[in-house]
Amino acid sequence: MTTLFEVKTDVTTTSIYQAVGQLMLNGFAQQPEVAKVLVIPQKPTKETEHALKKLRIKVLTYEWKAGKPIIPSLDGLLP
Repeated sequence: MTTLFEVKTDVTTTSIYQAVGQLMLNGFAQQPEVAKVLVIPQKPTKETEHALKKLRIKVLTYEWKAGKPIIPSLDGLLP
């Protein structure tokens, strides 16, 4: 495995904290270290984005169209 994704349906503080915990714990178990990506429906606050960057967690946003999640691109997220 090279990349670990955690998908959330909102950007509440609770969801972000859960995602970070899951990514860090599950990512730590992988050797060699894997890339960690938080997938959320909108950009987080600047402060949260800064903290995620320091934790080496990338952010991927998606949107809903006709009841389906649309992810614009994985460019730059996969090794």
